[in-house]
Amino acid sequence: MTDILRRSLSPITIEAWKEIDFQATRILKGNLSARSLVDFSGPHGWEMAAVNLGTLHIITPDRQAV
Repeated sequence: MTDILRRSLSPITIEAWKEIDFQATRILKGNLSARSLVDFSGPHGWEMAAVNLGTLHIITPDRQAV
């Protein structure tokens, strides 16, 4: 493993680095595994070029936002 973080030069002990690695792995696994694929339907083929996901209200000076 390459020493990208220059662990050998840091004032942190090996045990502390092990704990840092453990906590980083635990947090990253929890956060990344919580991601899910949402709003997916398909495949629809070449005929379907886009999906409308909402509306656009253009605000003019004489009209206020709703």
